Amino acid sequence: MKTVLLIKLAFLPAIVFGVLTALGYRLAALDIAALISTILVAWNVSRGASRPLETMLLVTLFGSAAATHLGYDLTDRAVALQLFGQGLGGLYMAARGRHWTSDYSSAQYPNAVESPAFHTVNAILSHVWTALFFILGVVSWLNVGGWWTTAVVVGGIVLSIWGPRLMIRLVVGRMIAARQFTDWQRPSFTGKEPGEYDVAVVGGGLGGLVSAALLSDAGLKVIVAEQHVIAGGYCQHWIRKVRHAGAVRAFRFDGGLHDFSGVRDGATITELLARLGIRLDWARVGHSAWRDGASVKVPQDWREYVRSLGEEFPGSADGIAALFDTMLKVGEEMRSLGKGNCGVPMPPESAAAALAFQRDNPTAMAWMKKPFGDMLEAFVPEEAARRALSHLTGYLTDKADELTVGNMAPIFGYYFYGGFYPKGGSGSVSEALVGAIRERGGEVLLRAPVRSILVEDGRARGIELTDGRRIKARAVISNADLKATCLKLLPEGALPADFRRRMQEAEPAASAFMVHLGLDMQPDLSAINGVVGEDGLSVGVISTTVVDPTAAPEGYGTLTLLSLIPQSEAASWFAGSDACDLGGDPDFEALRASNSYAERKAAFGDRMIAAASRLVPGLTDHIVLREDASPVTFARYDRASGGAIYGPARGDRLAGSQTPLPGLYVAGSGNMGPGAEAAFISGARTAAAIVPGVLRAVG
Repeated sequence: MKTVLLIKLAFLPAIVFGVLTALGYRLAALDIAALISTILVAWNVSRGASRPLETMLLVTLFGSAAATHLGYDLTDRAVALQLFGQGLGGLYMAARGRHWTSDYSSAQYPNAVESPAFHTVNAILSHVWTALFFILGVVSWLNVGGWWTTAVVVGGIVLSIWGPRLMIRLVVGRMIAARQFTDWQRPSFTGKEPGEYDVAVVGGGLGGLVSAALLSDAGLKVIVAEQHVIAGGYCQHWIRKVRHAGAVRAFRFDGGLHDFSGVRDGATITELLARLGIRLDWARVGHSAWRDGASVKVPQDWREYVRSLGEEFPGSADGIAALFDTMLKVGEEMRSLGKGNCGVPMPPESAAAALAFQRDNPTAMAWMKKPFGDMLEAFVPEEAARRALSHLTGYLTDKADELTVGNMAPIFGYYFYGGFYPKGGSGSVSEALVGAIRERGGEVLLRAPVRSILVEDGRARGIELTDGRRIKARAVISNADLKATCLKLLPEGALPADFRRRMQEAEPAASAFMVHLGLDMQPDLSAINGVVGEDGLSVGVISTTVVDPTAAPEGYGTLTLLSLIPQSEAASWFAGSDACDLGGDPDFEALRASNSYAERKAAFGDRMIAAASRLVPGLTDHIVLREDASPVTFARYDRASGGAIYGPARGDRLAGSQTPLPGLYVAGSGNMGPGAEAAFISGARTAAAIVPGVLRAVG
């Protein structure tokens, strides 16, 4: 109703004109209406508001009054001219991508202005009223009256009052449905054949393991097929030994995860592990950033960090504090979706729930869809300060300009709540999940690559291993590379042509280069550090032995160096592989045997070590063990397209857990992107898509 009142105020000049004209004051009606219109437009300008429809009304009223005073009586045409002016104003705004009704409805729905549903509803209303303005203008110009004209006006008013609520529910409902391929039914788990499983999982990364553990806990018969000798994907560790100083020294290295978010009471990882009866020993991880040629330690109390940043960038101190306060609120409101779901934020399942979220979480609604860069510019005037606040974007992508505030809100959780490392290595998380699956009667196969996903009668019905074993199942979850799942594991006709084409065109996200070092000393560092080499190469320097000394012998330490590799550069690492050049799988053995590959790999690793030496002077003198991993390494061990460590590029991920093929689900980076917490969320959501309520049920 507030929207209608504001619109009535905007059209007050036209209303006054109509009343005075009906009373016989034709010329005075124009003058008074033009004066009121001038006041309203001036008021809008003083507030920095731009409302073209009100401006067009002023133009038509002022023009009609001026022409009438000059002897060209337009009082009979004034109403028609006003209506044509409104129509032109509506067209002008539509051409600029604005909808005139949003200027007024935003006052009634301030929390929803960033919602796609808000824009859709206002687009519909604006176009309807723009058409009505022209229609009524023609009617007035031709002096055609009648009951139907009144009916059109009344109908438009009724639509404006009650239509938005109905349309919002309809639009939001369709948006919710669009997150999933909902034109197929969940699989039934009754009446199985002997030996048939309820769910088969392709790949034993975190997403697949979480799904399998939750579904096993719900009583389903689950089997996981992992191609590697250990499960976990990038959440695994391994031991490397070397003889040094007359003895064999063993070092433990992690596959990629060294810093876990979501580890605290009420948060995703803690709650899901507790649900499965898993307890791990976690150590808080400290950070240091690289600024202006020096390492800067990040305080573990975020308020202290805000204070120190304010001292470093005094011109942005107030803005930095406001940004952290806003980001804290955005994160809290986003996490409210996890209440009652083991800390897993679940998208609203109904239009009513979506609208309630919009109503109750104004800060998240105002910011989470906006680019993170826009937030930085809105709060932080100094470019150097904005760069400092962006140093964790590499946790998500090599393309920071693509990130939204909603993407970064969980990352700011590292400042607010801390990141953690599981003592005993990142693989202890995966090992615990494997144990939870097996304890509940599930199976986890290792050294069991999947050749194909079985499709029968238009549904995913199991998997076939490369050894020829066929495993029948009512549902299949793929935790494998999304592109490989759709293009290599499925028969060509299993997916709709347009979706398959989309997967063919999908781009992998960033790859990486890693160097694992065993040292005969423990560097004086934070666990997670950043550095930029003299040649401009950005390198993450991770020392897990800072928080867990068991990763190296007493008196020794470990370093892992990590640099993101843009996919355009990562592709060049596969050049020379004939199969890869033809669109097939890389010939890993041929690549690894190539002298040019070995030389390039060593040279890149040397660059990273040179950069890390700026943090650890004399580093090369303390290296007793070194292993390098290139994009080829990641593609070989993880079967990732392009050696991507972050899954598909942001725009090519699925919106939900379901695929167009009935019975086939995905879990992992294929829909949630990188990170341990994201993988836990993806796996939990996939389990909930198969067994609704699984996150609320008591195991």
